[in-house]
Amino acid sequence: MYWAVPCLLVLFLSSPLPAAETEHPPCEDPAVWTDWQEKASKHAGDLDFQTLHALWIGLCTKVKTGTLTEDEADELFERARGRLIQRQREQKGAQGKPSL
Repeated sequence: MYWAVPCLLVLFLSSPLPAAETEHPPCEDPAVWTDWQEKASKHAGDLDFQTLHALWIGLCTKVKTGTLTEDEADELFERARGRLIQRQREQKGAQGKPSL
């Protein structure tokens, strides 16, 4: 299970999030949806990844309905992703410490 933390960090850091210079929003890009689906299938048992994936789907829905702007959705996603990464780093650090 120790290998999972570095793998998850790579996945989180490489998750397809919009760059300002993309032609159209990632929520409208079939390739981005396919990439998310493939990652979600590959990491079906990883609840942190599944949470992030579900959040991304929900944020896309809110952007499509106009209840959030793309910038707001990006901010919410990045906050959540940052919290998950921080939590994983803390867990990794705690696993390396000897118990008293």
